[in-house]
Formats: sequence, C-alpha cells, structure tokens
Amino acid sequence: MKTKKFGKIHTYSLLLVFLFIAIISCNKNPYNRLLGTWENPTYKGETYIYDGITFTSSGSYKMKVKSIIWSSDASGIIYGRYITNSFYTNVVGKYYAVSFKDLTYSSVSISGAYKKDGKIATDSLVEAITEFTINNGYYSTYSSCKKVK
Repeated sequence: MKTKKFGKIHTYSLLLVFLFIAIISCNKNPYNRLLGTWENPTYKGETYIYDGITFTSSGSYKMKVKSIIWSSDASGIIYGRYITNSFYTNVVGKYYAVSFKDLTYSSVSISGAYKKDGKIATDSLVEAITEFTINNGYYSTYSSCKKVK
C-alpha cells in the first residue's frame, strides 16, 4: 500500500495556518499592550509614552528602557537610564524605574519610584533593580491612565 505525499497546495496551506497562528500569538504579547501614549484623565497634563525604546513622563524626564521585569502579564517594573530630566539634571545617565499594574489594551496604572528619603536614581541597572522595588517602599501612589494613542 502506497502512502500519498502532501501536494504543494497542502504544504502551503499548512504553512499559512502556522503563520496565522504565530501572528495571533504575537499580538497577545504583553509588551504590545504597554506601547502607546497614556494619559491620566484626572490631570490632563500627566502623560506617559512608551515607544518600545524609551519611556517619557509628561516631558519632565525621558529614559532609555534597559529592562522590563514582568511580575504578571498585567504588571511589572520598567527600568531605564535617564536621557533627560528637567527637574534633576544631575541624574542624567543614571538609572530609574517606573511600576505599572492593571495593564489592558486601553488602561494602566503607573507609578514612578518614590519614597520619602529614598533614592531618585542609581549608578547602575543592577542597583536600580535592587533598590526600586515595591517591597522597599517605592510605588505607593499610582495614576490611573487611559490609552490615547
């Protein structure tokens, strides 16, 4: 008994199905949900932009993202190196972090690393990852933001 081989049409059909599944899977990547312009509707001037390379906060600072540590598919901490900071120019080139939670395609809660008498920047990424944590008392206040772009 001879076994039939798949014809070219069947092979291409299977390839198209595989590619379709791969594309759908990529769209569920949580990184894609984080991309965009986020605005706090309560304070119209409070805007955050993540473009996949940099994270900007209301024009007051911009950092090149070095790492995102996800604690779930809807929360984590973005670590980056300051490119600009209009309030503290001496921190440019140093590291900072921003926490996010409750991430959906249309909303997110965002909090910059802050605690009374805490650090405003660190000299290394490793130090930022160790210092700027929820357990260390940072991120007590979050802004509820909506995606505008």
